[in-house]
Amino acid sequence: MVRGGGASRWTKPARVNAIGKNIATALSKNPGHVISFTSSLALGASTVYYDQHRRPSRPYNGTLTSGDPNRALTDALLWATAGGYVLQLLSGHAFTAVGAKVNAKIASGQVWRLLTPLLLHGSPLHLFVNCMSLNNLGPVVERQFGREQFMAVYLGAGLLGNFLSFKRCPNNAVGASSAIFGLVGALGIYLNRHRDLFGDYGDKVFQNLLGSVGLNAMFGMMSKRIDNWGHFGGFLGGVIVAWTVGPNLVVVGANDKVDHRVEETRTVARRRVVNRPLLQTYTGEFMEEFRR
Repeated sequence: MVRGGGASRWTKPARVNAIGKNIATALSKNPGHVISFTSSLALGASTVYYDQHRRPSRPYNGTLTSGDPNRALTDALLWATAGGYVLQLLSGHAFTAVGAKVNAKIASGQVWRLLTPLLLHGSPLHLFVNCMSLNNLGPVVERQFGREQFMAVYLGAGLLGNFLSFKRCPNNAVGASSAIFGLVGALGIYLNRHRDLFGDYGDKVFQNLLGSVGLNAMFGMMSKRIDNWGHFGGFLGGVIVAWTVGPNLVVVGANDKVDHRVEETRTVARRRVVNRPLLQTYTGEFMEEFRR
């Protein structure tokens, strides 16, 4: 953040143009408009790029280029994030003033500020770095987790990251880094959980991921601009969501019981697996016991 990179520190500009002042006044009097603005922005991007009935336009070969249905929600988030920054500029940063993480405002009841910072950035460079990170990580997580679980990770991580920043960091902040760190945490859980499936390749990717997290953590400790609480909260949020509702691929044999009404088998690393997320599995078992 800017305070830093999962959110970045944002300081209200000394001057806001007349149009920006009018927009800021209108939004301050009608806080619900902020939610409408951001929701419409994300929904508009999703409408263009997200069609769950489309089939992949080409076989998966290890990379996913923009426009591929396998990464539709990542593209939607990229457009929404870029659109949020455009709104910041067009409004003379009035949009920033109403949506940034400002602790006093959140404490007074403006809880949308725990989510809207994900669409706001402190500079073109800040926007570029976060979009590049999302473009690299998003398609991988989206393809492995599925669209619904991918969005659960992204929003859950962003929310927890901003909440922890609100509790522990006094500075104003904007940025999508908390959600991006959540994708890192979720991917780490996924690789660690399926070590037996992915073997040495999975271990290598997991070690590289840990190295990247460690490097970012060291950099964060050396820079006062980085909101480490936002990053840590986002990472933790990604881990929690991935562990509870993320993919849990269980190897099944030819004679193992599979409920084909709700479960679909597929082949991973030449082994037949079925996805049984922990929360879904435990809930199903509880309901089954309850009915008896």
